[in-house]
Amino acid sequence: MASLLNLFSKKDAPTPSRTKYDDEDKKLRANLPNKSGKPSLSLFGQSERININCNANSELNVASSIQAIAETGKEGDRLPIEIAIALDVSGSMHGEKLQLCQDTLELIAKYLLPKDKISITTFDTDVKQIFKLSPMTSSNKQMLEKIIKKVRAGSSTNLSGGLMDAIGVLKESKVKDNVVKACILLTDGHANHGIRDMSALSNLVKSELAGTSIALFTYGYGANHNVNGLQQLSHQSDGGSYYFVDKEDNISSAIGDCLGGIMSVVAQNIVLEAKPAVEGVRIHNCYEENREVTVSNDGVYKITFGDLYAGERRDTIFKIAVDPARCPQKKCTSCCF
Repeated sequence: MASLLNLFSKKDAPTPSRTKYDDEDKKLRANLPNKSGKPSLSLFGQSERININCNANSELNVASSIQAIAETGKEGDRLPIEIAIALDVSGSMHGEKLQLCQDTLELIAKYLLPKDKISITTFDTDVKQIFKLSPMTSSNKQMLEKIIKKVRAGSSTNLSGGLMDAIGVLKESKVKDNVVKACILLTDGHANHGIRDMSALSNLVKSELAGTSIALFTYGYGANHNVNGLQQLSHQSDGGSYYFVDKEDNISSAIGDCLGGIMSVVAQNIVLEAKPAVEGVRIHNCYEENREVTVSNDGVYKITFGDLYAGERRDTIFKIAVDPARCPQKKCTSCCF
């Protein structure tokens, strides 16, 4: 494979790391930047075949994988995070669903440090920012707790409006580098105001998140929530996930997994570049559905990933072709590689 493609990655941030934990509380421990001297990321690849016959047009798939290191560190040394919450307060969230959302918000705030920031946007028919993006100092946590307790269910569900507002908060944040950004949607997913088609909303979200490194996490509340729609939304960002919450016992597990990832970013703004290493080899496709891909005039592919969590791996498949009229190996008479 090395003779077919030059593959490399770059990173633009300090590199905290992560390991696997045995229980939910341990998942919430943060991680040290990588001070071991070891690379924070490794890149490796594999082709589907070992040999290619140069006497015929040949194509093959080549897989590249970016792997992040996995180490445990101290909470105070991790990167700061910014979280924008989109909270569904429509009529269908009345009662137990809204109470579970309030419990979720209180638990998220519990694990944030003063260097971290959070905002809350509520949506029913109307969209309101009830808590501006603010650091989680003791006084702000107390204020946030009071605001959360006052939330009441309202009318219709303008899910698109609430989610776009929350994403906008992070995109408009003045802090651009060395901060981990995540949007968390708390809802039952039944949109009946604004954009109602979840596929159309997913396409809009994908466009809004492209190139931002913002991860989207969706939480579905109640047995009748829109599973497919919320899963579809969470797939529009690298590192995003979907969670189902139907009772109080599920909250700590879902939050532990979500924050455990956010607090363990090892590298940010990852870009993978792939280009032919020799004449006669060309890349003519890249299989990426949810990531931003650009192709230069000379056939160089660039794929923008988001942030990488410790221990996480990202895979990309390229289809390459070798022109037998310009065999990469001179004086080759049969099989060249």
